[in-house]
This record gives sequence, structure tokens and C-alpha cells, in this order.
Amino acid sequence: MRRALERSASHEPEAGVHREGERARNQCLGAVPRVCHLAADRSQVDPPTRRLRRREADAARHQTATSWAGHLCHPLPLAAVLVLAVNDHVLKGSGLLPDMVTGKLSDVAGLFFFPIFCAATVRGLRRLAGEIRSRVVDRG
Repeated sequence: MRRALERSASHEPEAGVHREGERARNQCLGAVPRVCHLAADRSQVDPPTRRLRRREADAARHQTATSWAGHLCHPLPLAAVLVLAVNDHVLKGSGLLPDMVTGKLSDVAGLFFFPIFCAATVRGLRRLAGEIRSRVVDRG
């Protein structure tokens, strides 16, 4: 009893408690982190980390490879433009649909397409400004 009081006074954990805590920590951490830290070559790095790095690199490559107007060529914005064209030139005034329906159809299609168009235009202008800036810097 006296020994236990002396240990608690000196803040030293008992040997059994220390081993149990270390064992629980090793079970939670597993052996993979130790292997990763000791690995001399990159082939032993845990696969989830390599997959994450590969995904990030692919995403960065995809962002730089896409055109500034890439989102405009998606089928949904193209369908919205088609709906606008057919609605304005065929349906409005023909009597096939009520005026209220053709008006709402134009509104919905326009509200779907216009933000995508604005974002693509801003993206294109930024890219153009960056190219002009890089040409000016290269000259100077």
C-alpha cells in the first residue's frame, strides 16, 4: 500500500497500467504508421496516402486541361439553349401552349443557362488576362 502511495505521489504509472496503455495505443495505431516512418523507398508508403496523392494530381491535371468553356458544352446547358430557341421561335405565339407556360419555360431555361455562361465568361477573361500578363512579363 505504501509503495502504491509513493508511486502516485511521484506520478509514475504502475508497470501493468503502463503496459496496458501501450498495448492499447499499438492496437489503435497498428503497424502501418511505423512501417511508413521507417520506409526507405516510397513503395512501402501506405496505399491510401498514395491513392489520395494520385487523385489530387489527377484533379489538378483535369482542371488545367479543361477548356474555359468546358461547362457550356455539357448536355444540360446545351439542352437549356435548345429549349430557349424552340420556345422562342416555335412555341411562343403559336397557340400550342399557353403564354404563361412558354414564359415560365423561358425563365427556367434562362436561369439555368445564364449563370453557367457568366462563370465561363469570367473564367475565359481571367485566363486571357493571365496569358497577356505572362507575355508582358516574358518581354520585360
